[in-house]
Amino acid sequence: MGTHADGRRPLGALREAASLAGVGATIVAMLCLSAFAWTTIRTAASATDRVHDATAAAARYDSAAGAVERVQTIETRYAFSPSSGAAAALGRAQRALVGSIAALQAHAPSAADRAAATRLATEDRVLDATLRRLHAAVAHHDAGTVGGLETGRLHPLIQHMRRLIGHERGSYIRSASTNMATSGSAGSRLSMVAIITALLGVATSIAVLRMVRLRRRLGAAHRRELERLRTAALRDGLTGLPNHRCFHEDLREAIADSHGRHLLLVDVDGLKDTNDGHGHKAGDELLVKLGTALDQVGAAHDAAAYRLGGDEFVLLVDAGDDSDRVAAEIHAACGRSTAPQPSATVAVASWEDGLTAEELIRRADVALTTAKVDRAPSRHYSVHLESGPTQADIERAQLLAILDTPGAITPVFQPIFDLRSQEVVGYEALSRFPAEVGYSPQEWFDLARKHGLAVELEAAAVHAALAVPGRPDGVSLALNLSPEALLSGRETLNLPEDLSAITVEVTENALVTEGPELELALQDLRARGARIAVDDAGVGYAGFAQLVRVRPDVVKLDRSLVENVNVQPTKAAVIKAFVGFAQDTGALICAEGIETAGELRVVRLLGSATGQGFLLGRPDTDWVPAQPAVQLPAPRQTESAGLLELRRAAS
Repeated sequence: MGTHADGRRPLGALREAASLAGVGATIVAMLCLSAFAWTTIRTAASATDRVHDATAAAARYDSAAGAVERVQTIETRYAFSPSSGAAAALGRAQRALVGSIAALQAHAPSAADRAAATRLATEDRVLDATLRRLHAAVAHHDAGTVGGLETGRLHPLIQHMRRLIGHERGSYIRSASTNMATSGSAGSRLSMVAIITALLGVATSIAVLRMVRLRRRLGAAHRRELERLRTAALRDGLTGLPNHRCFHEDLREAIADSHGRHLLLVDVDGLKDTNDGHGHKAGDELLVKLGTALDQVGAAHDAAAYRLGGDEFVLLVDAGDDSDRVAAEIHAACGRSTAPQPSATVAVASWEDGLTAEELIRRADVALTTAKVDRAPSRHYSVHLESGPTQADIERAQLLAILDTPGAITPVFQPIFDLRSQEVVGYEALSRFPAEVGYSPQEWFDLARKHGLAVELEAAAVHAALAVPGRPDGVSLALNLSPEALLSGRETLNLPEDLSAITVEVTENALVTEGPELELALQDLRARGARIAVDDAGVGYAGFAQLVRVRPDVVKLDRSLVENVNVQPTKAAVIKAFVGFAQDTGALICAEGIETAGELRVVRLLGSATGQGFLLGRPDTDWVPAQPAVQLPAPRQTESAGLLELRRAAS
């Protein structure tokens, strides 16, 4: 064994030495090639400098030639039409010529150049003396002398100067041409392989070092961005107040520290009627105004205001504050809002030793329910309010009735169209509930989450959708599933083993708020054939870093991005970024909530492959026809119209 080991060690040393020798030879070769390249570049640079000098000298001779030309022109005009103005112009032209010749003398690079410049200076002095004689003859009106000076002295002298200037200028131009040829020859001799090889070796080393540094910086930046996004996920997107997640964390922390608190549960009055009668924008306006009022009251008491969701808000104030006075301040703050003013019902529950966070919230909910029934503006919790069934009991019973009644959940399907071929490529499954209770579908799911039945209700909705027969061949069915449902396990959801025709939609927010467990659950679904879609993309929770981790098959643009995109170029820019991400990762873009022809034109122009919305097809209990509700224009017509709308919006 020792012999073999000893034999392997010299062999390894030889291989290492050979590798080092190869690296050394490569470096030497690269240095030699670099030296050759550097010498050639220096030759080319020297020739280029000479070209520059010759061109500059030629330009100075051009200036001198122009000065001579001006002297001749003005002199001729002065001789035929003497005037003080002409005499002054002739003097300026002569001084300009003197300056040009002085510049030639100052920048002459060689003795021959200086000699040529000196000859020009000598002839210029003769020219100056002759011009003085011309002035005298003009002053004495001696036409004969003027004519003799012009034809006998001035014209020959000027022509000789022009020939001398032309000769020198030509020599400089020839020199520039020769050096340009030398520079070109040096460039042609330059070995591109040598330069590329030398630069590649240096650049590769630098690039590796920079990539290591960049990787570290990106890791730190990613951690900071993730922390920022987690913080943003604790804020309500509409009002800017801390959301229900933040509220539950703060309440549990306060109870754990035994800090006494009054919990004021605030509910907006008549929000559903406002939404139904005036639209959701009017309802959102009421929510924002109430959020502002609560924030102002909270700031006055060093307390935090939260939005739990829907029409419910919470204010946590110190036990030392008078809760009745705080409730009155909430109503007063609402009254100070601009019209339309929000109206709210306030319920108060006070913390006691041994009380859990859940029990404190339940008590506030009981007080709110009875206050709503009695139309009281505010109410404190007391034990006698527990004599009858609470609103929570009623809500839970309604949920259980839905879960226990076959057919209580009615699935509806909204078609998803290929925006190019105009064919249906999928359906999104949505749920409808009994109308007599008065809750919207979202309110049903919110109630289920509130009472711990969210997973059960989602599973019932999914099974109802999967049970509808007659789905056309070759199209997928999109199912909306919350992180809680995805993490509940296979047995709870009881999805089919083969999910090849199923798309699972998970909200963009879940990518930030949930950890690696959600990614593992999505990997399991993908292994069973499901496609993964990120829903509500662009609402502001996740960045591209989170999308990269999940690598979704479909990115569904949120309605807030699509709405009025044809008149808001900033939204178009965001959509374009998502489209670029999808193209680079092989994902598909689906634009949700297309309701106008302008929105359709622009999202198709920006590269959205698929889309859905009321303009194309409304949700229906049946599998709707495989044609959009409106006739889509040809792609080229759409692109032209979309470009026109974006340009108008940008201007």
